Order: sequence, then C-alpha cells, then structure tokens
Amino acid sequence: TGAWGCFDEFNRINIEVLSVVAQQILSILSALSANLTRFVFEGREINLVWSCGIFITMNPGYAGRTELPDNLKSMFRPISMVVPDSTLIAEIILFAEGFNNCKALAKKVYTLYSLAVQQLSKQDHYDFGLRALTSLLRYAGKKRRDKP
Repeated sequence: TGAWGCFDEFNRINIEVLSVVAQQILSILSALSANLTRFVFEGREINLVWSCGIFITMNPGYAGRTELPDNLKSMFRPISMVVPDSTLIAEIILFAEGFNNCKALAKKVYTLYSLAVQQLSKQDHYDFGLRALTSLLRYAGKKRRDKP
C-alpha cells in the first residue's frame, strides 16, 4: 500500500518462514513489474502503490544465522556498509564553515575525539559519535562567523 518495510537481521528467521516470506515478496514484486494498482495478496485484493519498498539487513557469518534461499536472495540487491571516514567528514565540514588548513584541523579534531572515546568511561552521556562531531564543527563555524 505504499509502505516501506525494513526487516532487521533478516537471516535470523527460520528457513520455513523465509520461504513463505519469499512468496509474499514475489507477489508484490510481480505486481510492481506488471504496473498494477490492485493485486491479490494472501487471498485478498489490495491496493498497490508503486513507491512501496522492502529492505532487509543481515549480519552474515554469526552462529544461528541461516543462509537466504536463492529465490529470496535474488529479490534483493546486496550492498555493504563501512565505517564512515570521520576525518574526511570533519575536513569537509570545516572547509564549508570557512576554516583554513582544514586537513590539519580535521586530523586534530578526530584525534581529540578518538582519545576522548578511549579515555573516558562508556557512560551514555559521553557521546563522541559522528553526530556529536558534526554538531561541534557546525558550532565552531558559527562561533567563527560571530567573532572572526
């Protein structure tokens, strides 16, 4: 109906359930391919909006994880996630905020954040993630504009 579904750690589901899900997804994808606006799903005729989406996440290689059946695997396009390059992100933000010597500043900021993560306790109020880093850099840019 135009909804988007994201199924986290999809390969933890039992293989029997995955085969049923594969048939359900196939019926949705077939209706999309045929440019239908209504189709039969699980015995009921329902509306289909072309902007619907199905996403899955998987953590392969862990104990208790099943391999997806080939019919289900073929319905999804694999992508991999990597750790963001915080130094490069910091450099770009610093440049956008008007700083000079951004490469050296970004390295210093990233080193500071890395040391803070290593040295401070793991309590929730210590947040040195990418969101906190970008907030700090945006604030630095604001201060630089206020008092050049």
